[in-house]
Amino acid sequence: MPWYVYSLLASILFAIIPLQKRKFNHSPKDIVFWSSLFAFALTLALFPLLEFPEMEVFYVMAIFTGFSGVFGGVLQFKLAEKHMGRTLQVQLPVQILSCFTFYCFLQPEYYNALFSNPYSSFAAGISILLLILSSQFLRKSDNTLIGFLTVVPIGLLFAFIMVYYKLVMDVIPGNVSNIILAYIMVHYFTVSVCFFVENLINKDSVINISEKITSSSLLIAVLSVFAYYFLFTSVYYASNPAYPIAFNMLIPVWIKLYNTGFLKKADEASLKISVIMLLAICILAVSG
Repeated sequence: MPWYVYSLLASILFAIIPLQKRKFNHSPKDIVFWSSLFAFALTLALFPLLEFPEMEVFYVMAIFTGFSGVFGGVLQFKLAEKHMGRTLQVQLPVQILSCFTFYCFLQPEYYNALFSNPYSSFAAGISILLLILSSQFLRKSDNTLIGFLTVVPIGLLFAFIMVYYKLVMDVIPGNVSNIILAYIMVHYFTVSVCFFVENLINKDSVINISEKITSSSLLIAVLSVFAYYFLFTSVYYASNPAYPIAFNMLIPVWIKLYNTGFLKKADEASLKISVIMLLAICILAVSG
């Protein structure tokens, strides 16, 4: 499949995951821990199919991604406590622009690809800018200076990880799908261990378990494994890792369509802006 199909599927799943979290309304920490543990178990079940490269940098990258996931998750908890949970429109532009810049800086050969087809490059750039600008008017978000300064480290960190991931994956031989699943397994193992250790150290921190938490965490784990598989696959095949990340700008759009189309309930997101963003993503898919 083309890279943009994987990106589209990833953005849809990333939109479903927060809807499931709101639906079950469990403690965010409980959901993150158990869903990460179940996601690790799911990928571990596929162990005979997985391929583990001999390059140490692959495991350093996967573990570092896990640490960043823990850092980002804790920071999101803190923002939610301050009623500043809507930071996607602020965080994603930082990720996209930083990712594009990092990749151009670390992969000088990419300049040749940009200048060899200037019309497509220009169309892709315009579509990304249109996505970013449109997203700021899609719905109310926490566009405050504090919110911006808080999510900038997450955006920069995630952008660096995606660029690092693509550069490493481009030189690793083997079956791409099996290697990506191995990467996801190491990632979720790291997240699970970090939260488990934090729970042991922090006496005031308790991870709860119940039948409802188990069922909801298992569902979110399945969605997360597929979402990251599609995202990492699209990053691998895309000419620039910033392009697949740009598709995540559609997450509020998918939520808008789900609320109005299936649940028949009001959603403050603008329908006109949603259409503009969908058109912009189509241009990116064709030109990127």
